[in-house]
Amino acid sequence: MLFSTAISGRLGINSSDLECLDIVNLGGAATAGQLAAATGLSTGAITGVIDRLVKAGYVRRRRDAKDRRRVIIEPLAGVERKIAPMFASLSHAMAKLWSTYSDNDLALITEWVAESYPVMV
Repeated sequence: MLFSTAISGRLGINSSDLECLDIVNLGGAATAGQLAAATGLSTGAITGVIDRLVKAGYVRRRRDAKDRRRVIIEPLAGVERKIAPMFASLSHAMAKLWSTYSDNDLALITEWVAESYPVMV
């Protein structure tokens, strides 16, 4: 949480905005309703998130060609290149940590995380 807050601050957005940006950047374009469902935020809150992400230059709104009432939120080209360097130190540190565990240890850790997640949500 603290790392996410620090990264979002560097990007000029808040942590909820960063989570939504991650969803559209990693998972592809999404509607406001899909972002609300994925995050648990209200559709009103998502509108504010989208407004901030558009203003910051990270996403754009596009009308759905099949249903003009729907708006698709998609990342702008180059967003990944702007964000990825901020996670480089974390990626390096995690790779170094993972290298200290055996394949069996990592399999057990992965299993535990996968089984724990549904319990926590």
